[in-house]
Amino acid sequence: MCPDVFELRNDGFLYILNENPPAELHESVISAEEICPTGAITIEQ
Repeated sequence: MCPDVFELRNDGFLYILNENPPAELHESVISAEEICPTGAITIEQ
């Protein structure tokens, strides 16, 4: 979810590709946080 902002690599780690995504990705970023199975994504506003 939201591959313009997050990337899950083969090493099992989640990488942030864009720490300040544009407003049009806001809903996708929030959805990614909500469905992240490990809770690795936390959005600070």
